[in-house]
Amino acid sequence: MVKEGTITSINVTEKTARVKFDDQDDLVSAELTIINPYLFYSNTEQPINNQVIGREVLCMFTTEKTGYIVGGI
Repeated sequence: MVKEGTITSINVTEKTARVKFDDQDDLVSAELTIINPYLFYSNTEQPINNQVIGREVLCMFTTEKTGYIVGGI
């Protein structure tokens, strides 16, 4: 399943984030793995940080609770 959402929090150390889904009454996901921690930046040397909170992302789920952030929108 593929969904669009907004990052609400981020765990920089674990490279995971929680995502809010507007189409599901603002449901917030469990921690989702960020596949490419540099995907939000044009400079690939900048690590992921709290500045990505509020960014729109595309998420892919393999099960109801297991999912990944695959890119920014």
